[in-house]
Amino acid sequence: MPVLSYTYESLQLLFEELGLALSKPISRLLAWLMIALLEKTRAHLFRLAEKLPDDETTDMARRQRIRRFLSNSRIDVTTFTPALLRPLLLGVDEVMLSMDRTEWHRRGQVVNVLSVAIVLDGITCPLYWIVLSRPGATGLQHWQQVLTPAVDALRCAQWLQRCPLTVAADREFASPKLAEWLFDTYRVNSVLRLKRSEYLQHGHDCQKVADWLAPLRCGQCRFLRDCQVTQSNHFRVNVALLWEKGYDEPWVILSTHRTFPETIEAYRKRWGIEPMHRHWKSSAFDIEGTRVTDPQRISRLLIPIALCYALCGLEGMREQAAGEVRNAHKDKQTTSLFLRGLTRFTRLLRAVDVSRVRQFFEQLFNGYRWLDTLHQPFHPKC
Repeated sequence: MPVLSYTYESLQLLFEELGLALSKPISRLLAWLMIALLEKTRAHLFRLAEKLPDDETTDMARRQRIRRFLSNSRIDVTTFTPALLRPLLLGVDEVMLSMDRTEWHRRGQVVNVLSVAIVLDGITCPLYWIVLSRPGATGLQHWQQVLTPAVDALRCAQWLQRCPLTVAADREFASPKLAEWLFDTYRVNSVLRLKRSEYLQHGHDCQKVADWLAPLRCGQCRFLRDCQVTQSNHFRVNVALLWEKGYDEPWVILSTHRTFPETIEAYRKRWGIEPMHRHWKSSAFDIEGTRVTDPQRISRLLIPIALCYALCGLEGMREQAAGEVRNAHKDKQTTSLFLRGLTRFTRLLRAVDVSRVRQFFEQLFNGYRWLDTLHQPFHPKC
């Protein structure tokens, strides 16, 4: 179909402009996998294989191409991390990263994904991830493993070198050792929600977080400066206590930010990674329904999903900037912008008129800051 061919050529040009050094077979397959996913095809091998071009003799041959892609050890997530930065972050004043973990069970095995994502203008886009073969919580070594490539890529981008960077995470990751490592190694701030069982020393007073919360009432807040979290760690942090109306329990947030408003504003942004994982697993791409369970194969299957997520997020942001999206409630904004972008892509890929698709890609890419650096407008061959 002309529409699919035009989209394929557009994605090939996009890969080139983003500096992705891919071989022709990998670039070709990646583009067609993205097209299949943007048509709301589930991330199941047999479903994706049905959407590949009919240049193979059998469905089995098309599935085998996808299996070879997932088994190719030369395909590394770190190849795509810098490329994702360029369309998302050129011209921003600050960068927010959110880290979280999700897992699912399939065929008697567990798939455990730890990821870090960029939070920007109402969207959350995956930047880097690792897949573990064991269930349960992760530790400092895993957090460093997933954060190091992401932060290194951000620090290597010239236009981001002076941007303040913050990492936000929920209670599983509330370790003063993580905050210390981020600050000492990269001068990166962190906002991490503490568990009630942790010990918190402020001045000469050392007691459990639950005891610090005892006098706090709904609607009240408190900001403790120069605290020590746990009795064995001497890294000094600030701690924000906040019990907002409408919430069942208060927040206790470890922070290297200097003020209470900075801390709370940064932590509020972290939640967007949770609907992103939900879209991966079920509501959009249904990756938890695939028969693939090998950690390395799952990690490579997430590559076209992450690229599609970024494109849909960009389209949602474009529509919002153009006034085509009504102001969504903050708790639904990330979800609605991504789904609007995905719905728009799906409708266009099913269209007959290629001129509509051409206009769409020109609006999506030429309207963005990163294309201002190109010497020619975005006009792929059809």
